[in-house]
Amino acid sequence: MQQIAEGHRLTLQCLASLARYDGNDTLRLKYLSALQQLYPNDLRLLLMRFAGMGDHSNRAQRIAELQRLYNEKGPHPAIAARLAEEWMDDARRFGEAGRLLRRATRHAGPHAGMATALSRWAWNQGDKPLSLDYARFAACLDDRNESRVSAYFRAACNLHQEGDVIQWLRRRTEPVPLQGDPYTTLSWAFEQLQRSKES
Repeated sequence: MQQIAEGHRLTLQCLASLARYDGNDTLRLKYLSALQQLYPNDLRLLLMRFAGMGDHSNRAQRIAELQRLYNEKGPHPAIAARLAEEWMDDARRFGEAGRLLRRATRHAGPHAGMATALSRWAWNQGDKPLSLDYARFAACLDDRNESRVSAYFRAACNLHQEGDVIQWLRRRTEPVPLQGDPYTTLSWAFEQLQRSKES
């Protein structure tokens, strides 16, 4: 593909996917930046770039860019969740992060990323039952995302409510799913509870 169409969108997307698979964040960011130059208003590309930046960028620059996007695009759930996640790491802006998430939720409706961010926010506020509710909501909205499912399980275990989650995890395996991920997560959950014979 590179020989035929080096700067083509599909070529760059393939190279970015391969770099992600290889765990090469620097190379992935390079290809995502090239895609963003071709499609500067593509919100999905912007968010993918932010997700890949992590420790590779200046936090203040990330926040400024997210704030600019939020002001331009309005309360888009993915932008609001990402900005709130950045703010939650700063105790001075923690309350503001919660307000941003709630406001964006009212405007945008249900969104798994927003529910995950709200779960983290509530947990850090000390409201663990509310955090569990948000974690469950996020897992139900995006039940193919095993990290959201695992976060729901961990929150429930912290509140000694693992029985409900185990039942929910079992229901995810019926009928037989197309992918083995629900089985893997169920098995992992049993191991965490030291009930590996049931897995």
